[in-house]
Amino acid sequence: MSTYKSQLKRIVEGLKHTDPAIRSGAIHDLIVLSDVDNLQFNLFTLEWLAKEAAYPFPKPIQLWDEPSYHLINFITDFHLPELTECLIKYYPEYSKAAKEEVIRYITDFDGEEYEVAILELIEQDIQQNQVVLPLDVLYDNPGIVIKLLDKHTQLFEVVEYKTTFYRLLSFCLDKGYLDRFKVKYIAPLLLADYQKLKEEFVAYQNDYDIKFVYGSWKETYLQIRSILSIYLSLMEYYFNDEMTPVIKEAMSFPDPFIRTSAIIAALQRDIDVTEELMMDCATNIESTEYFYWELLRIRKEHLFPIKEKKQEYFAKSHLFLHIVQEHDFIPEQIDLIKELDIENTYDQPVRYYLASVSYDDQVIPAWVGAYALEEDDDTIHMWDGTYLEDGQFSEKSIEEHVRQFMDRRDSEKEADASIVYYEGKPKTGIWIYVLYAILAIRGYRAFSTMDPVYLTLVSIFAVLIVSYHIYKIKQLKNKIEIIGDVVRYTKKNTYSQISLEDIKKIAIQNADMKARFLDRRSKVVVIYNKQNKVALEFPLECVSYDEFSFVINQLTDHLKEQPHIQQQ
Repeated sequence: MSTYKSQLKRIVEGLKHTDPAIRSGAIHDLIVLSDVDNLQFNLFTLEWLAKEAAYPFPKPIQLWDEPSYHLINFITDFHLPELTECLIKYYPEYSKAAKEEVIRYITDFDGEEYEVAILELIEQDIQQNQVVLPLDVLYDNPGIVIKLLDKHTQLFEVVEYKTTFYRLLSFCLDKGYLDRFKVKYIAPLLLADYQKLKEEFVAYQNDYDIKFVYGSWKETYLQIRSILSIYLSLMEYYFNDEMTPVIKEAMSFPDPFIRTSAIIAALQRDIDVTEELMMDCATNIESTEYFYWELLRIRKEHLFPIKEKKQEYFAKSHLFLHIVQEHDFIPEQIDLIKELDIENTYDQPVRYYLASVSYDDQVIPAWVGAYALEEDDDTIHMWDGTYLEDGQFSEKSIEEHVRQFMDRRDSEKEADASIVYYEGKPKTGIWIYVLYAILAIRGYRAFSTMDPVYLTLVSIFAVLIVSYHIYKIKQLKNKIEIIGDVVRYTKKNTYSQISLEDIKKIAIQNADMKARFLDRRSKVVVIYNKQNKVALEFPLECVSYDEFSFVINQLTDHLKEQPHIQQQ
């Protein structure tokens, strides 16, 4: 451990250096160190790093040259609620990217005190006109968003924050967290902002082409389109008569994404929408998925004009968007070749599609899925495992493509099953050695005086200390692991385990009387299965409970029934 600490000290010195090449090397070393398995540091070391991240580093020469961010990113791999206090203390001195990581870190902890802390940090930044608002983590904390919107409504009129606040407002309204929020203030502002942005948007429409959208226009047009879509979506909630011609006009634009947003607003406000326009958005490869998700949101999916084999349209649309976003090219044609119905790791029925993607005189194989089949075999719901294969489609037969896909799944399943996501062992505190020191002093005095009463008391004291130490040493051989999709407890060279999907709840309880005799504060973690029976039980001191519960929560968030995890 001391080796790692000295390595950290050298890295921090390198991060402060005026030579960019030395800073680059230090950043690289820090990233390499972060990949070390089971890396551990005490709270004191992490607090020291948090303080060092506030250092006035040399002016960055490129985007990567962010020592403050890299240090905070390293620190936040360690899930310790005690660390938040130090991060909050030095927050004002961090870089913008580092501040965003701090906010993400604090939102990982449950409790009103953390929500209050984040609001206070944002308040500080608003006063300095440098607000950091990571949308993804704020979406997971609607309480913070609502307070932010209510207290700082004036930021809807500030150019730097306008778009973010509209996005936060749209999210809260769509999820039902807010109802008709400040209509008299927002409605005229929304209409004015829409009209202003529409002037930029219209300039692209005469030459609209999917190749331009995801090619030469990508850096500008996609951002404009996204914001304009938010404005149209908000018109569902802030509708007035002035917006009717606006929505009708938007339904006439060539862009199918904007037409979809306008259609949804029209359906919500009883504005006529033609069947032809509905079908056009439902079958357009850009908008199929988005259109159906929006209809689901407003509970009007029955209006989707395609009644059979919808999933084939969803699959093509999903693969198209995956390719333009992840692989940065525009498919000329996508064909679905074969359905493959199998079971996932949790024995749930799923469907993949083998597809061919034509592009620049190539035909590339791809897989789209996995679509959930438990409730509906024509559903849009999926666990995303979409990817492109290497090589050309014609190099293998359909059967060979399927066999390669299944071999890959088997390899991934085997690899996943061996991943250690968490490992914990009990630790013997340094105070046990302090007790031995006290025992030595008392023993020396007892044998010096040869007082029988004193000797008896010291002997009893010695028996208690040694018995407790032996008990602790035995516990040191125990360990708790999260490996693949199971939680495993090893005790005396034997182990018991439970799969993550079978966990109903995790609770902290008092240990049995034997353990409590040796330690009156002894607690155990108890894991119950779906039948509400105890599947695993182990000492609380085997784990850092906050980190353990965090990992369990992350690994089970895709399950229909997530386990209930008691907070410490």
